[in-house]
Amino acid sequence: GGGGGGGGLWRVGGAPRDSRSAALAEAVRRALAPDARDPRMAPRLCPESGLVPWGGRREVALLAAGVVPVFYPAPLPALGEEETRVRLYIDVSGSTRRAWGEVYGMVLHLRAELGEPFYLFSTEVREVSLKAMADGQVETTRGTDFDCVAAHSLRNGFRRLLVITDGMGPLSDGLALRLQQSGVQVYLVRTHTWGRGGLDRLARQAWTLP
Repeated sequence: GGGGGGGGLWRVGGAPRDSRSAALAEAVRRALAPDARDPRMAPRLCPESGLVPWGGRREVALLAAGVVPVFYPAPLPALGEEETRVRLYIDVSGSTRRAWGEVYGMVLHLRAELGEPFYLFSTEVREVSLKAMADGQVETTRGTDFDCVAAHSLRNGFRRLLVITDGMGPLSDGLALRLQQSGVQVYLVRTHTWGRGGLDRLARQAWTLP
């Protein structure tokens, strides 16, 4: 929602303060929980180091030369970072302006569960730090376009998205199809009960802030 003009650096009304939201907390919990039905959730061997001998090429060559390595590669079953990490996108279009302070406060409250960086979007995506959010900084181009979220997440290989939005905005069929085919998991938190937009058709679950 909102027009395309009047973009730039804005501030929320007053310094945002930590605030709770059961809807947002539940969305974060669900988005963070691995889905056992998803084949990407199957643990795979990840490189680590240990003292227990493991027959890597380098170690075999060293042992053959009479050199005993101190550490050996020790692949351990684990999930990759992107399979377990949630990437947060916050709609800062003109129509969401009244919710900026509340949304920022809720994100500050859940910062330990979410982790930096966070992303603001309108018709472009901008990375925002926790400090900038605590200072109430909002960088926006004022319009809404879910294409920028889809393209940004696909370009960076993100796997789990949590999007806070009023829901009003387009998503092109081509990018929607690419998100579906790549298996990106989308979770929505709506700032308004009337918000229904391009991302709704892809959302695994959606919640509405009271």
